[in-house]
Order: sequence, then C-alpha cells, then structure tokens
Amino acid sequence: MEKIERAATKTVKGNVYQAKNHSDIMSDMMWNNEYPKKEDVQGFVTSTGRFVDRQEAAEIAFEAGQTNSHTGCLQSFNLTLKNENMELVEA
Repeated sequence: MEKIERAATKTVKGNVYQAKNHSDIMSDMMWNNEYPKKEDVQGFVTSTGRFVDRQEAAEIAFEAGQTNSHTGCLQSFNLTLKNENMELVEA
C-alpha cells in the first residue's frame, strides 16, 4: 500500500525538493538560490516515489492509516516522522 513519506515542493523549473516539512524545504530552496514562487506546487512524495499534491496526499494518508481524519488537504504538521525508516504517525 502506498504511503506518504516526505513533504515535497515541485518548482516551476521542475525541481522537487524533499524534507520532513515544508518550512525546511523553503530554507533548502533559498540555500540553492531558488526562491519559492506561487506557481510552485507543495505536496508530498509517496513510498512509490510519486510526487502528489496536498489533496491527493490527504487521501493516500487516510487510506494508509497515517491520519485518523480526511482533511481534504494534508499539511506536513499533520504527520510526524516516527523513525529513520520514514514511517509516519499522526502528530
């Protein structure tokens, strides 16, 4: 079953930044001189390596039992890293 693994942002340039939360991603982007734009898509990377937007991520996390409610739009703070294997549990 597919699960949510990491917060991610896909830039208009096609780069995908990944981290434990979207705040860290913004810092990484600026460190690499790629400043966030409103056209960038915030989402998540799944256990299959797919980038998905926040809405699809909410569905996947709920179906995988990673959250107890379907919020319609997953936020990185809804999930907390459990261990080094990138398993997630509800915060």
